[in-house]
This record gives sequence, C-alpha cells and structure tokens, in this order.
Amino acid sequence: MNNPIRKVMIKDLPEELLDTIMEQITPYSIGLLKVYRNGMSEKVNLMGSGTLIQVDGKYGILTAHHVASVLNNERDTFTQLGLTILLYEHKFVVDRRFLGIVEVGKPQKGFECPDLAVIILPQADVEWIRVYKLFCNVPRWRQDILSKPPDPNIGLWFICGFPSVWIRKGGSTERFGKVDSYGGMCGCSGIERYYAEDEFDYFKVSVNPNEVGLPETFGGVSGGGLWHVLLTQADDGTYQFDNPILSGVAFLEDYNETMRRVISITCHGWRSIYEEVYNAVLRECP
Repeated sequence: MNNPIRKVMIKDLPEELLDTIMEQITPYSIGLLKVYRNGMSEKVNLMGSGTLIQVDGKYGILTAHHVASVLNNERDTFTQLGLTILLYEHKFVVDRRFLGIVEVGKPQKGFECPDLAVIILPQADVEWIRVYKLFCNVPRWRQDILSKPPDPNIGLWFICGFPSVWIRKGGSTERFGKVDSYGGMCGCSGIERYYAEDEFDYFKVSVNPNEVGLPETFGGVSGGGLWHVLLTQADDGTYQFDNPILSGVAFLEDYNETMRRVISITCHGWRSIYEEVYNAVLRECP
C-alpha cells in the first residue's frame, strides 16, 4: 500500500533544512555582467543570471535567450563578460570575443517565448571556474527526467538568480577602488501550472506578493535556474531530501498592476533542458 502524501507548508519546514538545500544549489548559479572599459575607467552592468552546465564535455552557461543575445549586439560596446564566482571581492572576466552562443529557443516578433540559450565558455576559463563552482551534468539526469519526470506538485521548488534591485555600490576592502555587490537569491516556492507548446515546456512558479524580503521586481533573475527537490520525512519527524534537479530556466515575470507586485515567474521546463538544450549543444558544438 502506498503511503498517503502529507502536505507541509514551506513556512513549517526547518530553516536549517532550507539553508542546506540552498547550499547545494547555489554553486551552480552565476551572475552575468557586462564590463565596459574606457581608458582606465570601467563600468559594469548586470546582464542577467544563469546556471553552469556541461553536455558531453561542452561547458557553458544555461540562460534566457534575451540575456545571451546581448553578446551578438554589435552596438553594445562592452568587451568582457563578468562572472560572479566568489562570495568575497573578486574580478573574473571572459573576453567577449571568445564566447559562443547556442540559440536553443529564440522568441519571434510579438511572442515572449521560447526564450532559451547557452553561452559556451572557452576551455581555459572553464578550468578556473571549476575550482570554485559546479557544472550541472545534463546527460546524467536526461534519461530519468524524460522517461519519468517527477510530480511537480510534490517537493520544493527554488529559483536562483541575481535581482538587479539588490545591487549595492561601495568602497573596496581590497584593491579594486569602488565595487558593486550582487546579492544572490534562491527563493523557495511552488508550481502553479505546467504546460507544453510545440517542442518546449513551461512552468508557472508562484510568487507570494506578501512575502517579506522578496524583491519588488525580478529583473536580473532572467536566465536563472529553477530547481526541484523531493523530500521525505522519517518516522521521527526529520526530513531528508534527494539531490536537487535542475528543472527550468526563468525568463519572464508576470506583474499585477493592481497589486503592483510580481505574482508569478514563467520558466522553461524539463523537456526544454533535457531534450532541446541537450540536442542543440551537441548539434552546434561537435
């Protein structure tokens, strides 16, 4: 006999449990920065968010197409892609000329989706990033996810990214002069809806407009990863969780004008990653 499913509110879960889960997810999450140089001066703008992935030896950043496509905009004169790697002051940049883009899903005029791409990293930079960060192994999960995706109504869902409203400017404690601080978010929520259109699938992730501490807008989180975590509860009441599964990519916030708050975030889903991204990377990066 199957054990009945017991519903548990997120607010009733131990805070240390959520912290432990987030600690396993955040090493894959990364912020993307446009770095402009003008002589000795430098300007940095947040471009979006992403998740580090690897597909059969090809390493890159999974993100939204509208984030990655900035790299192809010749009128935008930034020369380097900055990456948020560490928790303390640092500067890690990749020359824009050495980056490739795999356009997995390009939104057409008048449409907001699909919106999905991979920024392919130079191998030399991959080796340095791997010292501090993790790359999600897409082929490892592919067969299981496509053949038997988990029930989206069970478990916890996390969106990771870098809201632009959390950027802070200040002085350096190191050697950089002025620095920008990019606050990372790994918010826990649930799924409102799952649906598919053509080759791509999507999740609507709910946002509680009354939740304390959430940003008023999720600009900058575009391209960030959506993660699914399955929980089990032992007889003694303690919780265990399975490995977090990369399950989507955020690209659009749904804003309620009456409430003046974001009420949901649209993300690409399992099939978009483990079928479309996987095949596109293998096809364009032989």
